[in-house]
Amino acid sequence: MNMKAIIIGVAISVAVAVMAPKLASMWWLFAIVAAGAWLYMLGMILAKHGALPDSLASLLLGKGIKASLTSGVKAEQREKRRQEMLATVTRAAVEAGLNNRFVGQQALNEAVARAVERHVAKKNPVEPLSLLLAGPSSSGRSSFAEMMAQAMFGEKGTVKRIDCAGDSSVDWNDIAKAYEANPLTVLLVDGIDRVGTALTSGSFGTEMARLLEDGTILGVKGKASRGFVVLTSSIAESEAKDLHKKHAEQGLEHLLAEMRKTALGNAQIGVDVTGRVTLPLVICPVEDMGKAAIVWRLFCQSVQTEHGIVINQEGGEGLDEFLMRAMEKWQTASHGIGVREASRWVAEVAGESLIEAAREGITHAFASYDVDQGRILLERDMVAEEAARAAAQAARGPSLEDHLKGKAGKLNRKLGIMKADA
Repeated sequence: MNMKAIIIGVAISVAVAVMAPKLASMWWLFAIVAAGAWLYMLGMILAKHGALPDSLASLLLGKGIKASLTSGVKAEQREKRRQEMLATVTRAAVEAGLNNRFVGQQALNEAVARAVERHVAKKNPVEPLSLLLAGPSSSGRSSFAEMMAQAMFGEKGTVKRIDCAGDSSVDWNDIAKAYEANPLTVLLVDGIDRVGTALTSGSFGTEMARLLEDGTILGVKGKASRGFVVLTSSIAESEAKDLHKKHAEQGLEHLLAEMRKTALGNAQIGVDVTGRVTLPLVICPVEDMGKAAIVWRLFCQSVQTEHGIVINQEGGEGLDEFLMRAMEKWQTASHGIGVREASRWVAEVAGESLIEAAREGITHAFASYDVDQGRILLERDMVAEEAARAAAQAARGPSLEDHLKGKAGKLNRKLGIMKADA
């Protein structure tokens, strides 16, 4: 209840009671005033709790008063709704929902379910959960955002789309309203590698970076922190088109045989719910991107590799081989990506328990090719000083390859001891 309204109503009633004997001839006037005060109090209480139609509440109280009274209640209602929806979002439920909608992409679905589970478990997340989906045309990148929203929230799931290849600028007010109406909105940033002139000439990069970094929309920090962002990018475009053509002409078996000869040979192939053959999707968690400059650099460079950043480790590849492969891949394709996000990607492959070792290994990989300039790529990163020291050591001491192999060997031996103890 609104204490201010109650106090006003009681005060007027007391005044009426005191003044009535002296002005008995005007008792009706005081009765009207008292009744009006109580009606005003009742109207404020009902408006605050959303029991009055918006038009009546605005007419009775004024738009400003109505907004101030209802904003707190709406925030409480949104938070209650968010908690109710999050309670249904479990790793198993999300994975099952995605598997039902996106057939044949189990590795992708498992990775998304893990990422969603971690994000939902955070009490006060700073940034939204952001996922970069890379794949050729007709791989279902864009539709995945809708599938993800449905898998998590059913019909209540909301998807907002930004077409980066379009000619129009982004209406951030519209996006802000979407997150206000549903804090769990999935924002689809489609074709991030095809950003058009309308976006690059405006504030899109700045706004997008702020959104990914701390959920800020139009200067309001944390507005999208509980939400989800799906960015899409293209890889192996020409090969994908050629494979689709061959599939149409010669069938699925020939397509599978052809894929083994291409850059897509080690990736998954699936069939979506419509029966359409889908070429691989690769997912890159970007939830730990800490600096806006790195985010924008990623957009501008359209970072691509043969398979994107592969999330699932198959074939029993050891950590040393993986680190060497990752080092070569990132050195040639991803100069603008920082150590923290690279280590997160390594952790997705090698397991969460290896994140510190992966960070150290990738730190050396990144620092080594920039040591001649006397700096590293990400000066303000949390591991910048460590990386600088590692770079100096690598320049003076053993080769980077030997260093990485040594680190990997120690870690593998340590893990072997831990497994034996277990």
